[in-house]
Amino acid sequence: MTDIRLYTAEQSQRLDRLAIEQMPIEGYALMTLAAKSAVEVLRCRWPEARHVTLFCGPGNNGGDGLVMARLLKGAGLQVAVVMPMGAGRAGSDADKALLDWNAFGGECQPLSNIDLNKTDLIVDALFGSGLARNIEGDIAAIVAAIDAATCPVMAVDIPSGLSCDTGCVLGIAAKADVTVTFITNKLGLHTGFGPELCGEVVLQDLDVPANLRNQLHHVAELHGPVQRRCWPARSRAAHKGTHGSLLVVGGGAGMPGATLLAAKAAMRVGAGKVRIACDPQNAPMLPLSLCEVMASGVGAADGLKPLLADHDVVAVGPGLGRGEWAKQLFSVVIDHPGVTVVDADALTLLAEAPVRRDDWILTPHPGEAATLLSTVVHEVQADRLGAATEIVNRYGGVCVLKGAGTITACSEQQAKVIAAGNPGMATAGSGDVLTGVIGGLLAQFGELWPLSDLATEAALIHAMAGDLAAGEGERGLMASDLIEHLRSLVNQ
Repeated sequence: MTDIRLYTAEQSQRLDRLAIEQMPIEGYALMTLAAKSAVEVLRCRWPEARHVTLFCGPGNNGGDGLVMARLLKGAGLQVAVVMPMGAGRAGSDADKALLDWNAFGGECQPLSNIDLNKTDLIVDALFGSGLARNIEGDIAAIVAAIDAATCPVMAVDIPSGLSCDTGCVLGIAAKADVTVTFITNKLGLHTGFGPELCGEVVLQDLDVPANLRNQLHHVAELHGPVQRRCWPARSRAAHKGTHGSLLVVGGGAGMPGATLLAAKAAMRVGAGKVRIACDPQNAPMLPLSLCEVMASGVGAADGLKPLLADHDVVAVGPGLGRGEWAKQLFSVVIDHPGVTVVDADALTLLAEAPVRRDDWILTPHPGEAATLLSTVVHEVQADRLGAATEIVNRYGGVCVLKGAGTITACSEQQAKVIAAGNPGMATAGSGDVLTGVIGGLLAQFGELWPLSDLATEAALIHAMAGDLAAGEGERGLMASDLIEHLRSLVNQ
C-alpha cells in the first residue's frame, strides 16, 4: 500500500498498541500477520530462493523473523536461523515465536556453522525500529558479515542499525535490497542513509484500519511523483510578462557558470524573463552562452537596487563569492522586500549576519546547513528533519535541506521528504539548477501557492529530472543534464 505519512519509532509503537487494543488482536497474531506478509514479499521478489538464512534478535523484530522461518520451512525451503543475542524475554511474543520454531523442528545455529556464500537470501531481523543505541562488539561483526555476503538481503521493518527517527547509522548498519516495513512508514527509511540502506521499501499495513492511523500525529510526509500538483494551463493571450521575472544575483569575478545554470533552469521551467546581476567583467560573456538571458554588470550595491525593483523574484548566491563585493550585494538583497531564494555563498553570508524573514526559501546542502546552525555536518546528517526545522526556527521562511531524501520544512505546514533523486546528482552545479527551478516557479506561481508548496514541487521536479538524467548512468552525470529534462516535466 502507499501511505505518505512518516512516523517516528515511538509513534509506530503507539499505533501497534492501538491495533492490539482496538482491533482487537493479540500481539502474537499481529506478529504472525507481519511474518506472513514479509514471506509473501520474499517469495515474490526471490521466487528461485531455496536456502534462506535468517538473523533474529531477541525482540519482536526477531520474533517476526522466527515466524518467517517456520513459514518458510513449512513451504519446503532450507532455513537456517542465527540468534546471536539469544532468546527473548520469557513469556514474550518473541519467546513464543521461538518455542513454535523449536516445536516445528527448527533449531538455531551459530554463524560459524553457516557459509553465507552458499545461501540464496539473508533476512535481517536483528533489530527493529526501536533501536536507539549504537551497535557494537560481536553484534557489529555480525552486521558486517551480513554486509559482506554476496547474496541479496531483505530487512524486516528496518535495516538493523538504521535509526527509524533520523535515517542516521547507529554505529554500523546492514544494507538491504528490500525492506518490508509494517503498519507505518518510518521517517528514517526515506532520508539520510535510509534510501541507500533500505533498497526498495514495501509497506504492509497488516489491515490496521485507517481510523486508528488517523488518531496519531505524524512528523513528515513523502512527496513523490504521485503527489505532484497540476499546473494551470497557460492563457492563449499570455505574454512574457505574464509568467514573471527572476533576477539571479551572483556570478562574482571568474564565477559565471553557476548563474548560467540557475538562469537556464528558470527558463526551462517557464519563467517569462530572467536577468543575471553579476560582476561587470562577466556581463558581456553571459548572453553569448545563453542568449535568452539578460545580464547586467553591477560594480556596487547601488547598481543592484533598480534591478531588484524591476523583478518579481530574486535568487541570490550562485557564484556570488564571500568578498566585500558579495557582502554589499547580499546586504541590499536581504533589505529588499520581495520573495527571495537564498543559496550557496549567500547562505554563508547569512550565517555571518543572521536575519529572519518569512518570505524567503533557504536551500542549504548539509555543509551549508551546518554553517547556518554553527555545528558540523555530522550533526546535521544525524537528524536532518531536526536540522531543517531549526533553520526555519532561526531564520524563518522555508528550508530545503538538500541531500538523500531532501527535506522541505516551514513553520506552517507538515515537513515533506522528497521521494525521488539519486547519487548522480551529487555533482557541482546541481544546487544551482535547483535554485533556478525554485526561482522560475516562484516567478510564475508565487501569488497562487504558499512558498512551502512551491519549494516542495521544485525540489521534486529537480529530483525527477535527476532520475531521468541518470538513465544513462549515475556516474558522469552533470548538472546541465538535469536542465534538459525540466521542460518535459513541467508540461506533464
